[in-house]
Amino acid sequence: MSFGGPGEYRRAASIEGRHRFMPSRRPGWGTKIVLPILISAVLFACTSDPEPERTSEPTVEPTVASTVEPVVEPSPTVVSTPEPTLADDEPAQVTTVEAGTTIEDPAGNLIAVHGVGTVPDAVLSLRSLELFGDAEELLDPSLVFIDVSWCSAGMLDDSATPPVASVDLSLVAAPDVPLGDPGLLAFRQPLRSPGFVIADPGACSRGWAAVAVPGGDGDPSTARYVYTDPLSSTYEAHVFQWELPAPVELGADPVAGGPEVFRAGQVVTFNEGSLRGTTVTLRGWAELIGVDSPVAETRVVGVLVEVCPANEDWPELGLAIDGWNVVEPLDPADRLGADPLAPLSGNCFEDWAEFGLPFGLAPSGFFVGDGAEPDVGFAIWTLEGAAIAPPG
Repeated sequence: MSFGGPGEYRRAASIEGRHRFMPSRRPGWGTKIVLPILISAVLFACTSDPEPERTSEPTVEPTVASTVEPVVEPSPTVVSTPEPTLADDEPAQVTTVEAGTTIEDPAGNLIAVHGVGTVPDAVLSLRSLELFGDAEELLDPSLVFIDVSWCSAGMLDDSATPPVASVDLSLVAAPDVPLGDPGLLAFRQPLRSPGFVIADPGACSRGWAAVAVPGGDGDPSTARYVYTDPLSSTYEAHVFQWELPAPVELGADPVAGGPEVFRAGQVVTFNEGSLRGTTVTLRGWAELIGVDSPVAETRVVGVLVEVCPANEDWPELGLAIDGWNVVEPLDPADRLGADPLAPLSGNCFEDWAEFGLPFGLAPSGFFVGDGAEPDVGFAIWTLEGAAIAPPG
């Protein structure tokens, strides 16, 4: 028996660790199998169950209080659009004067505006009555009246240009307001006596012109008259303006120089229009005591009138209250009565026309019209001093 060399001894000691002496002999098959298993076990022990890897906790930063400033959007830039003015219309002429001052337009007409007035509450309260003609416009609070005087330029011959093609009158809130539509209103008869008419060439007139004030434009402070040459191709506007005092409520006070006002007993013959050749005469008026009115809160007054119609066109009759021509007969279809009196002469008829008049108001005039032409087809009589006995 012999022992292995030094190398075999050292190899066994380095592997087993606890064997300090191992006999050196050739191993059998059992030893050949066990040895690799031991080596594998040692290697497995060295590589399994490794020490868990250390992980580091995140560093907590100290909390610092902070203020979040709100984001302020810049304000949008607003470019203001200037309001249009009269200068934007580029009129050829602008003349502004005080109320009552007379101006001369390019055609030679002399015009003045003296003041402005509103419809009194006593007339506006006549809503329960059937108003004459198109006087329903009185219920519009924008309706006002301006006192206008007019002297027409004389014409050299019949072929000359008329003194003015149209009267462009309006009311505005300030002198620099741009040009707009005319405010002058036309009615089938003048609502306010005396009504404004353009005078004949070489003559003068004065009266009340009905004007509508646009809604929302404020109180009218300026009256405006615009003249444009009817023969000019450029339509250059000549603007004349009057600065007005505050509006006043118009009573029965007349203005001088208006259309003629007739008195009881005067015969009026219509020379133009549909009533051409018809004559009308006012006899007087009276309170019809004991006659019930079909309209609440009114009494009945009668006007004795003679009418001599020239044709089948019968005139329209109306009653004026405090200078306002607003009330028609209670029965317009009755004309002068269901059974008119026998003709006085030829085809003339005389009878009482009945009107409903609110208590507390007195009639100021009686008027006759053709319902179409407010100048040549209209005539008015004052009732001042025209009271007569009522019918028996």
